Amino acid sequence: MKPVELILKNIGPFLDERIDFSELDTLFLISGNTGAGKTFIFDAMTFALYGKLKGNRANCVQELRSKYAEDGSETFVEFVFEAAGKKYRVHRTVPYTLVNSKGRLVTKPSEVDFCRFEDGEFISFGEKTEA
Repeated sequence: MKPVELILKNIGPFLDERIDFSELDTLFLISGNTGAGKTFIFDAMTFALYGKLKGNRANCVQELRSKYAEDGSETFVEFVFEAAGKKYRVHRTVPYTLVNSKGRLVTKPSEVDFCRFEDGEFISFGEKTEA
């Protein structure tokens, strides 16, 4: 698998970030200061693909949501990658709690949409589903 693009919306320290891997070689390094968000990049890819995190953070998906995100704003990861010569896109939202119009706390569940690139556009494998 080769990463192509990663879009992070309200994920960890990233409020609205796009990482373009297509400009990079097959071997690259992600570097930065401690706490800069390097691990969140890999956590975001893992969450996009599998809907959970790895290791002892497996039950901490809601912690992906940035503490700087505005109330009610969507939190998602969109990951585009190539595998076996084909291009795919996964768009997955992070579940989060918000206050609805009636003043009640509600949890918006995670949703996922898997797509493959065909004839110049991304085609969904099926309907968006709650994960």
